[in-house]
Amino acid sequence: MGRIYSKITGPWSVRYAVRNQVLKAIDKAVGTAVKPAWAAMSKAVKELRGKIEPVIKEMIDPIAKAESDILDKIKNAVMSKLEPLLNEHVKPHLSKIVEVIKSPMNGAFEETFGLFDEHISKWEPKGNTREELLHSFEDLDWVPRSWRMWRATDKLSIMYEALWALHEIFPDIYPWSSIWDGQDELRKRCDNAIYTWEERLLEVVEKEGGDVKAHAEKVKALVIADFREDSLKSVIKYFFNILKKIVMPPFEALVVPACKAILEPLAEAVPEPMKQFIDIMKMFEKIYNGVIDECINLVLG
Repeated sequence: MGRIYSKITGPWSVRYAVRNQVLKAIDKAVGTAVKPAWAAMSKAVKELRGKIEPVIKEMIDPIAKAESDILDKIKNAVMSKLEPLLNEHVKPHLSKIVEVIKSPMNGAFEETFGLFDEHISKWEPKGNTREELLHSFEDLDWVPRSWRMWRATDKLSIMYEALWALHEIFPDIYPWSSIWDGQDELRKRCDNAIYTWEERLLEVVEKEGGDVKAHAEKVKALVIADFREDSLKSVIKYFFNILKKIVMPPFEALVVPACKAILEPLAEAVPEPMKQFIDIMKMFEKIYNGVIDECINLVLG
């Protein structure tokens, strides 16, 4: 459609209006053509569902059972190979990585709470109608995206040297990538808190009226409590993602060759008709991902 839109001339408002008219015409034409076929297909599916579903279930159940049995066999066969690799290359390093990122991230969130509190306290309403309040929120909306977040986001820069020191053990580590991910998390959580405060304030003002500034302070106290609780979940999720991103590539490079001799006979033992449903390597990938997840959750617990 871009080739068509590019031929529309005139001011932006005119081009925008013409484009909308073109879209409406296309939607109407397509809808008129497709609606009868869609209705017929929907009717046919409803009529056949009762007959098809039992047959599908009867065919899928043996596949699901076979997959479960093979998954158990793979796990029993490879754990003797995985455990030594975990003990040598993963477990000793997880708590060290957490120590590197824990204090900066917690400190950055504390600074973010302070920024939220400070800017909400400074905020002054420009009226008490919904439109007036929405207009007065505009500056607050820019806080998470502006230089004012630097006080919080810069606290993560200290992680660079410590993360880079792990490069000898984890060659795929990218410190700035991990730092930027953390900074994005701070901005997102701050943005969510400000949006929540705005929506709750609008609701209270519409229901109760009265002193908008007083309502703003009460709502702020409630939102900060929620903000702190949400930040705990956010930090755990960030820690989990960064740990897995660091330890998984080298671990994966070790486990696949180490378990190849075990997996190949299992793959050959899968009946030919089942091979399009059962992928031994994908099942193995699921196992070692689960093993890494368990190790990380144990450290974070």
